[in-house]
Amino acid sequence: MTGETELRAMPIDPHVSITVTGQVRTFAGRRLLVLPVRAPLGRSRGHRVRVAIGTRPARVRVALVVSGQLALRPAPGEVFGQVPVLVSIRPVPPRRRRSLPADLVQALATAGLDLGGLPDHEVDQILLMIGESATGAVRAARIEAALVALLAGSGHA
Repeated sequence: MTGETELRAMPIDPHVSITVTGQVRTFAGRRLLVLPVRAPLGRSRGHRVRVAIGTRPARVRVALVVSGQLALRPAPGEVFGQVPVLVSIRPVPPRRRRSLPADLVQALATAGLDLGGLPDHEVDQILLMIGESATGAVRAARIEAALVALLAGSGHA
């Protein structure tokens, strides 16, 4: 897709970057900078990466997956030209997970479930939903709703 025959693997180590030549492509009317880098496996709405495009300073961005490759949307005010551009990219270390509340841990253990397979943003949403509960009954109902969703997502529902 990018004119290079082989896709490079994204480094796992957040201290190691690779430099590739990105190509501007249009998908569904949107211009994206498509990189010859294999997208990491797993469910995701995007991958946090540290990117330096051309001579601009590096910054954290979300890389999308397009046909199995990483692609970048232009940042506000940024314009991607037609010429290939050098891009330095490396993964961002995963965010540290907050500790799980004891009642959620107990409910997960009782149900034989865990949050290990969920992306960080989904775990954060579950913890926020439980943490904002106004009463014990609402909290218990929200924990139950999280368990039901986990069961449905695991295929054991």
